[in-house]
Amino acid sequence: MTAQKTKLSKVYYDNEGKWIYRMVSRDEYMRKDQIRSLESGKIPKLVYDSTEKSPYYTDTNCPYFDEKKLIPTKENESSYQQQRVKNRGFRRAIVNSGVPRKDKIYSELNPFYKPLGEYDTTLVFESRFESGNLKRAMLVDDNEYDLLMQSDHNSPGYSQWYYFKISNTRANTRYTFNLSNFYKPESLYNCGMKPLMYSTKKAKNDGVGWSRIGEDIWYYQNWVKRKAMVGFLYTLSFSFELPYDNDEVYFCHSFPYTYRDCKDHLDSIWVDIRKIRKTELWKSLAENSLDLVIVTNFESSDQDIAQREAVIITGRIHPGETNSSFIVEGILDFLVSEIEEAKQLRDKYVFKIIPI
Repeated sequence: MTAQKTKLSKVYYDNEGKWIYRMVSRDEYMRKDQIRSLESGKIPKLVYDSTEKSPYYTDTNCPYFDEKKLIPTKENESSYQQQRVKNRGFRRAIVNSGVPRKDKIYSELNPFYKPLGEYDTTLVFESRFESGNLKRAMLVDDNEYDLLMQSDHNSPGYSQWYYFKISNTRANTRYTFNLSNFYKPESLYNCGMKPLMYSTKKAKNDGVGWSRIGEDIWYYQNWVKRKAMVGFLYTLSFSFELPYDNDEVYFCHSFPYTYRDCKDHLDSIWVDIRKIRKTELWKSLAENSLDLVIVTNFESSDQDIAQREAVIITGRIHPGETNSSFIVEGILDFLVSEIEEAKQLRDKYVFKIIPI
């Protein structure tokens, strides 16, 4: 399921189980941070800030979209499939939601930073798309960037999920990213895990989708104190090279699974009311519907259904737990299938599932 959804190739699986790279020490990174802080001549250059307006916005009313560049999805919907891959990194067909403003996609965002010319190799960052998360990017050295994530809402500053795009890349150039406001003291990045990367040109030319990349990976405590709790924040640092010039490359903590992906999947399996029904529990602060999915044998009598034991499953409790969304999707696909075990489960239980 995951392989089909994210368009991974055999090349990915050949490398996925190895996770071999040179691990640098925590002291080495900390020494580098200390040296950089003493070099007063190097002033960080702000190249992205999702909370501030870009000087290149043309619409003063909306901080995210240029209204002149919004395309209705209702008109020739299939022709915008490739456009969505380019700008949002998604590969599913666009679904008409019935909400006028949401039934549009943008053809182009006005960036926060525009290169000054061909000689300007500064990366252009973007995270203002569904499930995207990058608050700020600063150029601190040659091809080295300090990055900050948006914290989870209604949390004391918890940050783990990142998902952003870069462009204006140069081939065979070594870049270093330092994401410096992680909250957890331990991480799988120190056990061999690598960041996920999706290169638009590599996917088109080589058939390789999301893959794990990076060298000199280390997750370590930095010197920034937490605002709401005792302790310090943590930094993920990694370096990488890209094979193509002027590529559009996405980086992500884990395989992305969006709210739209969830709605598309529910629409695809909600075809037989004898097996599955859904209802709206409530709406989010963004007015998105949060669904409760009920799976059982609805051909039975109301008395039989009332006597069945209930199995309650919730997924995606936190924004970055996209792996749970893949699991819930697999559970739903199984429960509504014609497999004999699934039929027996529907006859015996009532499954109440909250996907997100």
